[in-house]
Amino acid sequence: MADRCAFFPWQTLTDRERLVWASSYAQHPDDPTFAAEHADALVSDLRRLGLDHSDSLAVEYDLARAGIQLTREEFGSWYCVAWRVRHGAHLQPVPTEVEADMAFARYRGLISDMP
Repeated sequence: MADRCAFFPWQTLTDRERLVWASSYAQHPDDPTFAAEHADALVSDLRRLGLDHSDSLAVEYDLARAGIQLTREEFGSWYCVAWRVRHGAHLQPVPTEVEADMAFARYRGLISDMP
């Protein structure tokens, strides 16, 4: 019975997971334990979909979504740091100039599509 209360810590949830969890929990006001278990199950399902894994999209997508305009030189410095934060420098080598150029081209295409 003790493992029934092993709920996801709130601070570990993404914004989307928090919305799903809270919405689910609110639908069961008469049984808080069931509500939390059901909400956790939905968050588990959501995680299996992989929608919120930040490494599923390249870092340039985050920059474009933020609407920040950078020159190629600024982008190059930012890209290496952002890539290392996302992937960990100890896991893989930093991107090459060619990879940074390709990422910049994607970023420019994305930023032009943003409102």
